[in-house]
Amino acid sequence: MKFETLNCRTDFTLEGAYKKLRKRKILELANVLGVEISFTQKNGESLVDIYRPFLNNTGKIVLSRQNEALSVKMARYVLDHIRGILMNTSKWEVKLIRDIVEAGPQKSVGRLGERLPCILFDILQIKIREKGFDGMRYYAMADDLHMAIGEYAAQLLSDPEYLAQTERLQFCRGLLTLYGAMPLLALYKRLNVEYPDNEELNRRVLASPELVHYYVDIPSKRDNPYVECIFLHNVFDSSSSMLEQIKDNKRIEFPHNFVLTAGLLPYPLFAISERDRFYDILMDRFGVKRSKIDRLMYYAWLNKQNKDYRFTSGYDLLSELKINFRFNELGYLLELIEDFGNAVPCWVKNGNPIGERWL
Repeated sequence: MKFETLNCRTDFTLEGAYKKLRKRKILELANVLGVEISFTQKNGESLVDIYRPFLNNTGKIVLSRQNEALSVKMARYVLDHIRGILMNTSKWEVKLIRDIVEAGPQKSVGRLGERLPCILFDILQIKIREKGFDGMRYYAMADDLHMAIGEYAAQLLSDPEYLAQTERLQFCRGLLTLYGAMPLLALYKRLNVEYPDNEELNRRVLASPELVHYYVDIPSKRDNPYVECIFLHNVFDSSSSMLEQIKDNKRIEFPHNFVLTAGLLPYPLFAISERDRFYDILMDRFGVKRSKIDRLMYYAWLNKQNKDYRFTSGYDLLSELKINFRFNELGYLLELIEDFGNAVPCWVKNGNPIGERWL
């Protein structure tokens, strides 16, 4: 196994994990789950089948004394439809789930990366334990999910239908990463231009939970909601403050592969020369792992998305590497971070670089 593991207590069931949630959280997950299954199961149980026992005569959700019953039904539904659920998830998530299964019960699997807003982790109640300040997190899941998933996650990674769907989802994620947000119709048109062979699959991708979870309803555009970047709330307090800063001018066009790499998880990758120079010097001269540089570049990119707020300075980003740089080395690396920040696509300029100094 090529991944780091820790011993841990994972003797919990999915049903037991749901019972510890607030009732409204369970209903929120049921809503997302219903959207997911309706596009992956042809004749499966629908969302209303989950909700029906918990509705009163007026059609409102009855929250009192129903948590246990709803938890039981939700857990059974997820376990019965786990293949359809995984079909609609990113390759990064499926690889992580495969590794958790291969590690075996009572094990958690380590990953370098941010705590991503993955709705799948809420649905499957994947537990996350953080360790240290270097971005390492350990993931574990319920014992009954281990059994339900089995070899399927590994098989999915070579399934042509899944690979076609997840590439389209990655492309959409890349567009949203580059622009911050896009009207749903514009996203659909671009997807059809890049992947004209299967419009039905394109429609299914746009209805995937990851994208539906980030729909934004704008009163003036009821018939064409915006879809947000999954990283948007790391920068802006609300969707409205972000959307207000998006210009109406035409978005810059990016090559297909540039968009795909910008849609990678857990960190987007921007294929620009300013980034390459930074990677070369840190990896070749100082032996820094690529995953740690990915994290540093991620924050340097986020720093450019909101002119009113900075996560951290370039100096603080380099300090996290715990390397005693000489003065001239530190100055050169700060210049490279600045060059990267000035050249990277910026949301408030619809993908154009901002070209302003910020260090």
